[in-house]
Amino acid sequence: TTDADTSLVVSKQLSSRLSIDYVYGLFNESAALQFIYELTDNLSLTGQSGTVQSIDLKYSIDRP
Repeated sequence: TTDADTSLVVSKQLSSRLSIDYVYGLFNESAALQFIYELTDNLSLTGQSGTVQSIDLKYSIDRP
């Protein structure tokens, strides 16, 4: 990563499964609105709207 990737994130937890983030790039002055919805303990849906729009389905595995 570079300094251009540095951003400020303000987040609000709307429910136990849904959060919304406002992401502002400190050096490139880009802004985005992002949501994260936890479908299960290991599966989440992430959407982002800003310069680039995207929706990602993420699967995570926690190892002891």
